[in-house]
Amino acid sequence: MSASGGDPDDPFRTDAPSAHMAEPGAGPSTPPPDPSPHRSPDPDEPTPQARALGLRLAIVSVAAVASAFFAPPLGAVLGLMAVVLALRSKGRVLPRVRTIALVAGSIAIVVGVAISVVGWLFRTEITDYTRCLQGANTRQAEQNCQDALNDALSSRLGL
Repeated sequence: MSASGGDPDDPFRTDAPSAHMAEPGAGPSTPPPDPSPHRSPDPDEPTPQARALGLRLAIVSVAAVASAFFAPPLGAVLGLMAVVLALRSKGRVLPRVRTIALVAGSIAIVVGVAISVVGWLFRTEITDYTRCLQGANTRQAEQNCQDALNDALSSRLGL
């Protein structure tokens, strides 16, 4: 080892100027990237408007699916809204967000309409069952209500 600090090619040498600290006038240096807003946008990164539209689309889709089970007509309407918004947003949101919204909206429409139709077709049986349960004070009375509902549905369906 020499007195000047060791081997000049040693990467751990402390007395040599480092490569990232160029001396003034020691050669061309690359300028830092321009942080100005006039840069060309990254084509893979969505714009703030696209993100906002995608978020609205996701919220409507999730609300549609949840509503389809708890308030079926509302779920079907929200599902229809999600599908329409997804179809109209072509090219403005990420394709995967659009696809998820289309699938979720379609599921909400099918489930919401199916539950609504079943509820409408069997509204008399469901109303009778609900009234029966309101007057039931024991487990046996609840079971009698269930049996009456099963009998009513069986006779209605011809089973």
